[in-house]
Amino acid sequence: MHHGRTYQQIFSETVATALEYYKLKNYPEFENSDETVNFCRKINCLFDSLNNLNPYHGLSVDTEGWKNIRSSIKWLDDWEMALKEGEITEEEFLPPNTSQGLRITMSSMLDMSLYLIDKFDFKYILSGRINQDNLEKFFGTIRAAGGQNDHPAMPNFQHIYKMLSVYSILKPPKSGNCTVIEHNKNLISLEELKNIFNKPKITAIDLIKEKLNEHLLNIDDIHEIEVFDIMSESSSPFNSTDVVDCIIYYIAGYFTKQVSTIFYYTVCFLPISRFQNV
Repeated sequence: MHHGRTYQQIFSETVATALEYYKLKNYPEFENSDETVNFCRKINCLFDSLNNLNPYHGLSVDTEGWKNIRSSIKWLDDWEMALKEGEITEEEFLPPNTSQGLRITMSSMLDMSLYLIDKFDFKYILSGRINQDNLEKFFGTIRAAGGQNDHPAMPNFQHIYKMLSVYSILKPPKSGNCTVIEHNKNLISLEELKNIFNKPKITAIDLIKEKLNEHLLNIDDIHEIEVFDIMSESSSPFNSTDVVDCIIYYIAGYFTKQVSTIFYYTVCFLPISRFQNV
């Protein structure tokens, strides 16, 4: 998750080491920083175990990451028990929603990993892949597309959802509570989109012309050409007699024009062009 990086920077090994350094230098402000150092390292190990993307450190039973998560659950339970027994105040513990969410996250990760390993023979689990980034991206894009209406009703949601099929192809979101992956890029560019829509369309007339040109290349077979043979390959449904007559008329004129460029002798061309309307 994108918003976890800030916490990772604060509760990190670097911060813990810096606190220890200033304590060794006898700075009075860091005299009682031991618990803070332990807390930073505990959270840092927990983040590493819950956001692992390296197969070498994949999460499985008895691995270091597995042990870190189990020990963190026990640590959270002991911390909460100290609150219930009155050893600490509420200000010294996590808010109820935070503690409950953290416990659910850790327990769910272990249960899910154990289920996948036992039932589906997974060798390990990349805990960093188990997140809700795709869900965050989806609803984040819907809110962004809605403008000021970031809580769309059902009709607006359906309309925006249809728009997303194009928007997500042209411009994948790069903000919000999601990790930005470098290989996320536009699936299709505007130039490719233009080429798709500007692609010339082959009409039935073009198919007929192409078929006629093929037959005209071999003038010896010109007497064997049948109009309906040509029309049958044009992939067009001609159910109306008027449409068929118009096409025959068009083919006759086109045929006459093409033949006139081949026959240079007036005697040969005269029988074809003797009708004035052709």
